[in-house]
Amino acid sequence: VTGSGKTEVYLHAIAQVLKNGGQALMLVPEIGLTPQLEQRVRHALGQVVASYHSGLTDAQRHRTWWRVRTGTVSVVIGTRSAVFLPFKSLSLVVIDEEHDTSFKQQERVRYHARAVAIHRAAIDRVPLVCGSATPSLESFHAAQTGRMEVLDLPMRATQVPMPSVRTVDLNNAYIKNGLSTILLDEIANAIERQEQSLIFINRRGFSTVVVCGDCKWIAKCEHCDINLVYHESDGLLHCHRCFKKVAPIEQCPQCLSVRVHLLGEGTQRIEQTLRSEIHGARVMRIDRDTTQSYKQFEEKIKRIHNREVDILVGTQMLSKGHHFPHVTLVGVINADSGFYSTDFRAREHMIQQVLQVAGRAGRVEKSGNVWIQTVHPLHEIFTCIKNHDYLKFSQMELGLREQAGQPPFVYYALLRANSLEKGEEIAFLSAARNKAFQYISQHQDARVEVFDVLQSPISKISNRYRSQLLVASEDSLVLRKFLAAWIVMLPALAKKGRLRWHIDVDPVDFS
Repeated sequence: VTGSGKTEVYLHAIAQVLKNGGQALMLVPEIGLTPQLEQRVRHALGQVVASYHSGLTDAQRHRTWWRVRTGTVSVVIGTRSAVFLPFKSLSLVVIDEEHDTSFKQQERVRYHARAVAIHRAAIDRVPLVCGSATPSLESFHAAQTGRMEVLDLPMRATQVPMPSVRTVDLNNAYIKNGLSTILLDEIANAIERQEQSLIFINRRGFSTVVVCGDCKWIAKCEHCDINLVYHESDGLLHCHRCFKKVAPIEQCPQCLSVRVHLLGEGTQRIEQTLRSEIHGARVMRIDRDTTQSYKQFEEKIKRIHNREVDILVGTQMLSKGHHFPHVTLVGVINADSGFYSTDFRAREHMIQQVLQVAGRAGRVEKSGNVWIQTVHPLHEIFTCIKNHDYLKFSQMELGLREQAGQPPFVYYALLRANSLEKGEEIAFLSAARNKAFQYISQHQDARVEVFDVLQSPISKISNRYRSQLLVASEDSLVLRKFLAAWIVMLPALAKKGRLRWHIDVDPVDFS
């Protein structure tokens, strides 16, 4: 469970490794988790700890690389790229919050740090520890089938009970700019008790939709197939994909109406509502707009621990791994996003996020309370969340995945293509699909399923049109053999200079 003392288990395992003269690697999903872990490891083990992540300079990373190679540092805490460091005597690998999708590198060289770590641990014949209160269904299935050993921590280390979880039915509740009056009252009560609250909403900006009240026209980025988001901080409309900014729209370009509305809530609107509804409350927002550097994040975390803040408003940057001893109330806004996504992993990611952020409440002395705003209060997922029963959800979801022939029961690879010329990427993928069928017809052991060519859910980014082709197999070795042959055929099908393509094995993002 969240707050069970996983880090303490890691520390004991690392201490044993150090006693035998070995080195240990601990992978974390976010840069923001490294300072507190470094501090705990130094305090507990009295060891020099090196860090390795993108927040460091090239010189700092280079120094860590050499110290690891020469064996002058015994413990490294880092993000996904740290898995490639040249350890002299690696004896233990720990992956904290192993379920987190941040471990997947989505650009250039695509890899999943968890998969690389498993492979590396196997080569070096060293133990690998994957820790999470909400393990990925891939890891859960591996444990069920005996490929991983399960070690349970069913109780909180502090003996404080798990937080009580309640839902706010948005079909009946009174809402003020995204916040129910029930939640606002609970936050005000927490401040009176000199306790902190955390409000989780995984959307940046002020308003997520700019819409015409007459013809229902919606403001979209002219370079990307997504809605523009209004940011109150600079008064501009932002595209969160190509990062272009445009002036706010006061008149609908389609029907010339001036009835243009700002709908939907982001972190900025929630912050503003809290300031106006709870007078005198000290509100801090933590998202990519306010926290762009490693140092800024450290300073904000310090202020939270020093009790200079009453209410934290943040995105998933706050939902995992952090220990906030004075937070007793957690509010989850827009919890229903997982019900409306085209991604088959959306429900899994939704319950992981909610349970992780709920786990920030009541970790030390006082018990915590969690309020989840939803239009589906009776859904079985919220029953699992209320009972802190991720096991039941995992079993239900694995049953559905098996029926649907989805990972972890099959293995996926996604061929993505994009082009400045509309339709060129579809022509390339169609030709690639024909090559795939040609290979399968010539190899009887090629048990590979090839799906139809589809436009990507976000069909255009930065004026490049995007489509994709999914291939799958129940046998990872068969799929790998097919991909090795297929990838050799593809360069001849692409027009050089205009079309870009890549193959993503075990994709975690289908957008």
